[in-house]
Amino acid sequence: MAKVFRGHGLDYDVDGLTGNTLDNHGLITFAGHRVTISKMLLWRSCTSAISPRRKGAKKVGIEGANEFLDDPNKGVQEVYAELEKYSDHITGIPYYVINGKNKLDGNNPRGLCKSFSGGD
Repeated sequence: MAKVFRGHGLDYDVDGLTGNTLDNHGLITFAGHRVTISKMLLWRSCTSAISPRRKGAKKVGIEGANEFLDDPNKGVQEVYAELEKYSDHITGIPYYVINGKNKLDGNNPRGLCKSFSGGD
């Protein structure tokens, strides 16, 4: 990707406002197996350029997050496994599958709220 972007005179990397994108996805996968959806949403709202991932994870009680983030190789295989599993259906980023039935793509806050409030 970086080479393609450079060919157009653009810089490209996987670092976003909250750090490396692959690290973020790894932590999301890690937390997704350990905390409730409400804690996940709270963690996502806490992770911004102002409140880094470690601080946000501690704030919502994601146990083991710092140790997870200390090893850049942790979670990589899980992220790629999820990408493989869901990539045929992804048409926008972010892509959410909620309770195995509600599928939302792109930036869709209204759809997320509707899904969590019980509306289909």
